[in-house]
Amino acid sequence: MVTLLEALSQVQDPQSRRFAEILKQGNLFVERFSPYAEPLAPHTCDVAYMVVQGTGVFILGEKRVNFETGDFLFTPAGMTHRFDRLSEDVVVWLISYGKNVDEG
Repeated sequence: MVTLLEALSQVQDPQSRRFAEILKQGNLFVERFSPYAEPLAPHTCDVAYMVVQGTGVFILGEKRVNFETGDFLFTPAGMTHRFDRLSEDVVVWLISYGKNVDEG
């Protein structure tokens, strides 16, 4: 089990690091992700984002979706995506299974 406070403590300064590993178990990776507005390179595996707190806009290809705390966002492998209009308190967990996103 990983608590929200434990995960938040993994990234002391969200601007200095985009990712902090929360959990790695076999091929399952959960990371605390510090999103920002520039486009993300397409991942080599499917990726899910769990919005732990905050609000913003998620752009997947041409589709724009407003998100808030508790929302679950999914990105198929190979899709360009990005986050926009982020609240200052935004916390997002990145969840991937298979090849680590950082390796792609």
